[in-house]
Formats: sequence, structure tokens, C-alpha cells
Amino acid sequence: VNEIDLLFSAIDHSKADGVRNRAILETLYGCGLRVTELVSLKISNLYFDVGFIKVTGKGNKERLIPIGSEAVNLTSGMDLKTPCS
Repeated sequence: VNEIDLLFSAIDHSKADGVRNRAILETLYGCGLRVTELVSLKISNLYFDVGFIKVTGKGNKERLIPIGSEAVNLTSGMDLKTPCS
């Protein structure tokens, strides 16, 4: 846990890519996702209003995973359709 806290504290939140990176790490760590699951997420699979995301994992199996409020708060302020530069 200390390593994760150190990683989170090293992120520069004053920049858009810092907020993006924090949201990525919060989602990876908080939901227990694999990187391939995270990068294949679609906007249509984000159910922030009920606190879940739908993930397609190994074997093309879909599952609903609760997403933490910190990840939702960080992500909800972002423009998810435009990549960060």
C-alpha cells in the first residue's frame, strides 16, 4: 500500500495528463483490472451513475465491476472523447 501511495503522490495534478494518469491508476488498482481490460474499455461500458464498469476480460467474458468514487470523480471531469496530449 505504501508503494501505491508513493506512486499516487508523485503525480502532478496541476496538468491534464496528471489527472488522467491518476484516474488510470485509481481504476487499475481500485477495480483490479488488467491493463488490456483498461485500454479496451468503451465509454458505453462506464456506468458511473450506479458505480460500475463493464469489462471484457480473458476468454471474452464480460463482468461488472464496482468502481471507486475517487476514480469516478477524477474521470467525470474529463473529456473522455478527446485524447490527452
